[in-house]
Amino acid sequence: MMLKIQVKMYVILTLVYLIAGVGSMLLFRAFSEDFELRFFLWIDLFFWVCGMTLNYMLDYQRRHKPARMLNTYMFFRFGQFMLMVAFLAVVAYALEKVQRAPFAISLLGNYLVYSGLEIYMFYRYNKRAFHTK
Repeated sequence: MMLKIQVKMYVILTLVYLIAGVGSMLLFRAFSEDFELRFFLWIDLFFWVCGMTLNYMLDYQRRHKPARMLNTYMFFRFGQFMLMVAFLAVVAYALEKVQRAPFAISLLGNYLVYSGLEIYMFYRYNKRAFHTK
């Protein structure tokens, strides 16, 4: 039963980021001739790894220290945001000037999708941690 929610979140994260990644790739490829796929794939990989890490951390906190779940969640959000800013700076430096705006727009769009998934994950784990005991 404990792993059921964790596996469900893994599947949801993977499907949403597969759809978001392919959708943003097709959208930018349709509107831009200078599209470079190699940098855009890192956005989805970055958020997918962050989501998997958060999923594991919230599941661990739910089972062992449910009172510290909010602290862990907020600490993770801050760290993930700082990593995203560093990621944006490094990739923007490597990209040509024409590619920076589509990359930033794609990163922002994925961040919004990811924030919604994070809130859903936190809600599900928090509900299980305090209402099943």
